Amino acid sequence: MERNQQENAGDGTRGGVLVTIGGRSYRLQGDDPEELRRLAAEVDRTIREIAGDRASPDDPRVVVLSALNVAAEREDLRRAAVLRIGRLRERLAALDARLAALEEAVVEGPSLRGED
Repeated sequence: MERNQQENAGDGTRGGVLVTIGGRSYRLQGDDPEELRRLAAEVDRTIREIAGDRASPDDPRVVVLSALNVAAEREDLRRAAVLRIGRLRERLAALDARLAALEEAVVEGPSLRGED
């Protein structure tokens, strides 16, 4: 088992969860140890991906670029969510208008006097 996996193997019940990010160990505390491990692994992956073979994962420039990458991904997701919510609101308004028209037609009902 590699070092990162060994350190992340703790159960997180006492003293937090030990994770490795960019070659450094951190003890994190939170409500969901598994989520902390997943997030730490994602940050570590991003740092290592950006560092590649050219730089050290703990180089501050690599860490800053990684943070910018994560922020850009978050912003992309936020924008996509805002667009999706806008489309859903438009569809909801159209459905609401159709429902109102149907309710009005039911209230008025067909003419029983033979009138069209």
